[in-house]
Amino acid sequence: MVVRMGTRLASFTEAGKIATFITLIAAAVLISGCSKGQNVVGGSTPTPTPTPTPAAARMLVSDNSSGTINVVNAQTDVVTHTIAVPSPGKMVSAGGTTLIQSTIASTLTIFDNATEAIRFSMTLPAQPVDIAITPDGQTGWVAENNGTVQSISTATGTVSATFTVAGVQRLAIGPQGTTILAFNDTLANNFTVIVPGGSAPIGNIGLDHPTNAFFLGDDNHFTVADCGAECAGTQANVADVSLNNIGGPAVSAPLSLSGATEVLATSAEEFVAGSPATGLNAGTLQVVSRATFTAGTPFNIADGRHDQIALTSNGRLYVGS
Repeated sequence: MVVRMGTRLASFTEAGKIATFITLIAAAVLISGCSKGQNVVGGSTPTPTPTPTPAAARMLVSDNSSGTINVVNAQTDVVTHTIAVPSPGKMVSAGGTTLIQSTIASTLTIFDNATEAIRFSMTLPAQPVDIAITPDGQTGWVAENNGTVQSISTATGTVSATFTVAGVQRLAIGPQGTTILAFNDTLANNFTVIVPGGSAPIGNIGLDHPTNAFFLGDDNHFTVADCGAECAGTQANVADVSLNNIGGPAVSAPLSLSGATEVLATSAEEFVAGSPATGLNAGTLQVVSRATFTAGTPFNIADGRHDQIALTSNGRLYVGS
């Protein structure tokens, strides 16, 4: 059975600045600055040089029901043009490049933000289940349902490396782009770390079906979310992981939570969402203090598998399921 994933948004600018996608809820928009006007010397009346009009902020909207992506003027909400893409779903954008994951076909589309055109449409060995992109936009990562993770040059559309990660379902990438985490949340207590030197599993008896992660400032420190009972385990929790310790990676004692499939961290706190039960408003959101590593009382939110979370500049937190 194929489940249509609905509309997803990715924002980008002509200058190629990094942007992030926000699913089902909102899109962040980056706008290029403009230069100051100058006066022309000579003649009786100086004539000011017109200030260049900045490039319009744009969004990409994927619609897998019609097999298209739409380029939208984010200031006027007008669709400027539409491009055919096989069953487009999740999109990630950075460095002037957007990766577009197909929801039912074994394809990955590499989109050029500046030209608003498809750079490459790649046929993959298997259907993609998740994608990620390095902050410079030069390398894309794709997890496939044949148990592999591949890195791809976005400039040439060629595969640069392939890693075996049995049952991989989800990817998380560090802010420096050198560490990739690959999760299979049917595993009781381990996940895979991919670094330039290769890949290796990390396990800890305190973990309970690790399913996702959020990096804490660099590629060596992150918080892992364990979905516990939501993934046929026992107890949802979060734990901090440090990769560059003497003697090997270290995993902190886990902090028990009501649910944990999606996490977003700031310097002061973590927002963790999950669904410990099913039914109307059976999902939960908890705030974890980074200073004390303690959790507040859960807030009830919609249930379902929470797989997107975003904090906007005006302090609004959005959680998608």
